[in-house]
Amino acid sequence: MTDRQAVLLALSAMAGALVPTPMPRGLAIVLAAGTYLARRPILFAMAMVLLCSALASAAWRGIDAPRETEVDGTGTVVTDPVQHQRSVSAVIRLDGHRYLASAWGPAAATLRRADAGDRVDVSGKVAPYRGARERHAALHTGHRLSIRRIDVGSADNPLFAFANALRSRIAGGASSLPAERRALFTGLVYGDTRGQSPLTETDFRFAGLTHLLAVSGQNVAYLLTLVGPLVRRLPLRARWVFVIAVLVVFATVTRYEPSVLRATWRAALAVTARWLGREASSGRLLALAVTALLVIDPLLASTIAFRLSVAASAGLVWLRPLVARRLHGPAWMVDPLAVTIAAQLAVAPVLITSFGPVSLVSVPANMLAAPLAGFTMAWGMTAGLGAGFLPAAVGAAVHQLTAFVLAALETIARTAGRLPLAPVDLPWLAMCLVLAYWRRARVTRSSVVGQLVIGVLLAIALVPAPADGRHEVGPSSELVHVRGVSVLVLRDTAAPGWVLDDLRTLEVRRLDAVVVATDAQAAAVATIGQRIPVDRLVRTDDGTFDLDVAGSRLIVDHRDGNAVVTFSG
Repeated sequence: MTDRQAVLLALSAMAGALVPTPMPRGLAIVLAAGTYLARRPILFAMAMVLLCSALASAAWRGIDAPRETEVDGTGTVVTDPVQHQRSVSAVIRLDGHRYLASAWGPAAATLRRADAGDRVDVSGKVAPYRGARERHAALHTGHRLSIRRIDVGSADNPLFAFANALRSRIAGGASSLPAERRALFTGLVYGDTRGQSPLTETDFRFAGLTHLLAVSGQNVAYLLTLVGPLVRRLPLRARWVFVIAVLVVFATVTRYEPSVLRATWRAALAVTARWLGREASSGRLLALAVTALLVIDPLLASTIAFRLSVAASAGLVWLRPLVARRLHGPAWMVDPLAVTIAAQLAVAPVLITSFGPVSLVSVPANMLAAPLAGFTMAWGMTAGLGAGFLPAAVGAAVHQLTAFVLAALETIARTAGRLPLAPVDLPWLAMCLVLAYWRRARVTRSSVVGQLVIGVLLAIALVPAPADGRHEVGPSSELVHVRGVSVLVLRDTAAPGWVLDDLRTLEVRRLDAVVVATDAQAAAVATIGQRIPVDRLVRTDDGTFDLDVAGSRLIVDHRDGNAVVTFSG
């Protein structure tokens, strides 16, 4: 199979997985096998579209089937529990079905102690889950489980037990780090992002550094680099067994994140090809890995994480050489710059269509942050793991360097995320690029600096302030902006990270007032205020009253436990 045929096959698998079509899976398999044996690449690609489409349809039917019942039995925790404001949630497999399970009160305290792979005895009520389609695909859940009773036991699977022990050792060795930096460290090393604060997530997102917050294919690359000296002297077959075992363990440690699955499959195919004495290009390995994963799990195509991972890898394989040839300078500068630019260009279509605004500071931010993140990953897999077996004082000494590197990484993200060019909406970005590369402008004919200056000035000038009116922010909160006055109304379900994301997208630099109705909302204001200045906090009571903010008269009405703001006059 040539590189072009492999890429065509991967694109066919992706297209089929994104368009589920009910048809007999057996027929699709027969068609795919027949066209492959007939050596007809185009027909084989068309058959792959039908196969992945049929598999995706069956997968969606499996998780969307209506079911509302009581359950009581023994299951397995699939994902690590996540703490919410009043509850704890995790995906639990029970009786062959996966549920997004939520627990409150004493049951929440019990579920919080569990790890992925642990056995649980659980009872509760099952009902259809109406979450976003992408979340359905990522979790493979179509139903929620409200837990009444739960008991947690140890993992029956020895692989999960070993993986959980490794995670515990790494996290325990880093116990001397502050909670937020420890969460950043565990996210970089093995993908546990549960303790990361909304502020950290927002800073990294607006700096274009979100991919560094969680485990990725880069972690797999560092892992293989670290084990390379250990396997170099082994016979070829023993080397294959050892590398495959390491990849399986690491995938389990990282909870089978889509980016890790893509990277581990590609690495497994590479070592297998070498064992069989066959050479395969990076592009072919990537395409075959994507195809295999989509045949096994077609729902991956509907997840943002998988599409971003594939796009970034494709950019490194095919765009990086093109970018590198157009850059001039020493290799130590050109190579990482080409990697960063190629990856950002490749993921830009996915980011724009999924999240809207893009960050123009992501390239320089990644140039500064990527080496620090890479060091943290490698350091965590070696010294970080060793610190978990050493006395606490020794572990704290080991992680002094970790704390310094993480502090530098946080500073880069916080500084880059606050720049006026982070983020920029797509229409303004397109206009800036067109004008910056307009050949008739003399300043841009021979001056790259001139192009950049024009782009920067236009971006700063054209990014609009919030328009007068009401803007939805977060999951259900509201920004009221009238005559230059910005008032944020927080709801019961306010999530500080989401609210900050939307406020910064709207280019809100300060808030004249924040209106809250509960203690939980008031606590969220403290988080928001660390990134956006808040002039006044208004706590409502039952009833209606007037509020004077910056010379503007507002009417605040307390309804159903939430505040409603209207302008008068």
